[in-house]
Amino acid sequence: MASDHTIDTINATENEPMLSQKFNLTLSHFDEPLPPDGISPKKYNYDSLIYADYNSSPNATVEVFIELSGRNEWWAGGWGFNIYHERAGTSLNGEKHGWFSVTGELVEGEGLKLPAQIPRPRN
Repeated sequence: MASDHTIDTINATENEPMLSQKFNLTLSHFDEPLPPDGISPKKYNYDSLIYADYNSSPNATVEVFIELSGRNEWWAGGWGFNIYHERAGTSLNGEKHGWFSVTGELVEGEGLKLPAQIPRPRN
């Protein structure tokens, strides 16, 4: 879905839609290389719950994941972008009905700084 404003990828937890029900949110190390004009991203790990309700054979493996992200893209002598993204999920074995513990990861501010001519996020 297209946004009507620049997405605040750096402070997404304060200003943008997020997956809910995060427990034990912990700042962790972002170990990807940064581009020369890059933002220093913040990476978090967390626990959450996910609902699964399905029938299967006892030896079936089912993966259940949910993802959410927001991204800005622009052309300024070359393509640039910045993004926030989060993902939570787990692998389940056999038939399941109910809520299950999952682990998640959230990264804010990955990518490049916005060029001066790009409008900043609105509050």
